[in-house]
Amino acid sequence: MNNENNSDNIKLYLKEISKEYKTGIAKEHAYRPHLKNLIESFDSRLIAVNDPKRVDCGAVDFAVRRDGLPIGYIETKDIWVSLDESENSEQIQRYLKALHNFVLTNYLEFRSLVIG
Repeated sequence: MNNENNSDNIKLYLKEISKEYKTGIAKEHAYRPHLKNLIESFDSRLIAVNDPKRVDCGAVDFAVRRDGLPIGYIETKDIWVSLDESENSEQIQRYLKALHNFVLTNYLEFRSLVIG
């Protein structure tokens, strides 16, 4: 996909996130469909599985696959949650030890914590 389409997809993602947030009642899971759509918009071979099967280290929020092969994992936190604090949690430290290509996000900030 070209950069112009990527930019449009990111703009749409932010618009949809903002729309949910402005309701005043949205919680972390309300934003997940928008993140899934954004991830899959970058490459037609990507599938972002929301709430995949539990793995040995826990229950990560997304498993991202390309052509059926695992390429990374995403843990989401609510929009207002500080990633600085989350990054040091026991949960995230456990994921870092076990998962490759791990991303932590609060839907607005994205941190790639492990490149495998």
